[in-house]
Amino acid sequence: MFTIINFLSASRAYLTNRKICFAAIAMGAAVSPATAQSVLFDFNNAPNHTSLPIDLTAGGITAHFAATGQGFSIQDTSAPVVPVGFTGRFIYPNSIYAADLIISFDHTLTDFSILYSPQELGCDDSATMRVTASMNGTVVGFNTKTASNPGTWPVDTLSCSFPHGFNSVVIHYDKKPPTCQDYGVIFLCDDMRVTTHGTNYGSGSTGCNGAQTMVAETAVSVSKPNFTFGATNCPPNSLGLLLVTNVALIPPQDPFFVGALLDVDLIASSESYNYDMFSDATGFGSVTISGPVPPTMVGRTFYVQSLWAWPFTTACDQAGNWHHPYGLSSTNGIIIVIQP
Repeated sequence: MFTIINFLSASRAYLTNRKICFAAIAMGAAVSPATAQSVLFDFNNAPNHTSLPIDLTAGGITAHFAATGQGFSIQDTSAPVVPVGFTGRFIYPNSIYAADLIISFDHTLTDFSILYSPQELGCDDSATMRVTASMNGTVVGFNTKTASNPGTWPVDTLSCSFPHGFNSVVIHYDKKPPTCQDYGVIFLCDDMRVTTHGTNYGSGSTGCNGAQTMVAETAVSVSKPNFTFGATNCPPNSLGLLLVTNVALIPPQDPFFVGALLDVDLIASSESYNYDMFSDATGFGSVTISGPVPPTMVGRTFYVQSLWAWPFTTACDQAGNWHHPYGLSSTNGIIIVIQP
């Protein structure tokens, strides 16, 4: 019987020594690659005077906006309050009562920021705002911000950065101003900016801790000697295998009958690479690859996925039965475009 480690070792040997002679096929063109990018949502394309939830797309990234309580709506400069620096259309509270702004994305992000303005009238200090980031419903981290220049409807930027990746945030009015008496627990938002280093695609095969997502923690660039890939929901303290090809496998398939779907095409690719990945005690896997990347590779597209081995003793479905023949799971894929 083929053991998990034997399979991984054989896979590494196979990928290292195999000389693939097939030309890249048109399947790779079925995915629209996106470069590492910083994308601005200015809300000017949002439906005016419409309450959340709404969906907006910018730079190939779609964001879903929702809220708690009586929520928010899209308003323009005809609104009663237009903070300094707010232009066009922006997010406006529907009531005087506290509400959270909830935003989810169809891409994995590494950075997020949004312009905000809390209701304060002639104050000497300002409220504390909080942004909490999550990946597939699991909290990744949070950050807080207090406006640097308090006064009347002060404006500042609330932001967070988590290289391990996240795909949703919650904007929350955290604490009232320490001394200000003329304030409200509401806020406006404008100019949201998000950063992603790649585009996720495909599905992979779910592991014991849920669906696994590939993350590009840094851009892959000829100007940077090192770049890092990550993977969520991996088996803790375990070995994984990072697969890199120049052709995607669409839809995901199991061409080698190992019980785990692949989003990268090891057969049709004219280039393929593999690297060991290791997960920490929390189940986040990562690998840092040292360059340099040749300048001739700028603009080229690659497809990245990771494969993970789970203990056979781990129950992975509600019946307590392992449902992959070799105890393997796989992340979805991520499209990487080599940057200058």
